[in-house]
Amino acid sequence: MINSKYQQAEALKIDTFFHIDLEEALSISDIELCSLFANTMDNALEACAKINEPSLRKIEMKARCKNHFFSYQIANSYHGTLVTKNGTYLSDKADSKEHGLGLSQVSDIVRKYHGTLDICTEDEMFTVTCIIPL
Repeated sequence: MINSKYQQAEALKIDTFFHIDLEEALSISDIELCSLFANTMDNALEACAKINEPSLRKIEMKARCKNHFFSYQIANSYHGTLVTKNGTYLSDKADSKEHGLGLSQVSDIVRKYHGTLDICTEDEMFTVTCIIPL
């Protein structure tokens, strides 16, 4: 799945950096880990694709297991205004009823494993950070 997302980023001329070090056993199911990676990568790819200037498109993903914690961070450039409602980021797609569920699914996974989720926007970079005890 990650290789497929990397190839999509390359096709969109997005500067990408992935650092994944998962040597410890994860308590997170493979399906949920895939969902975490896929939902956040899809959001990052879509945000970068909306940036007109390819040199400004950037995605950086880091995932590792260390000291009995799984940490995951993905940061991507974006352009424009992000819309929130009650602390939740809203989709800007025309059919928002069919979209905008990715971050809520990520939040559900993190909550299930008693982890923390932080979303930060600064200097036109959107960053999602998850820390889950193993």
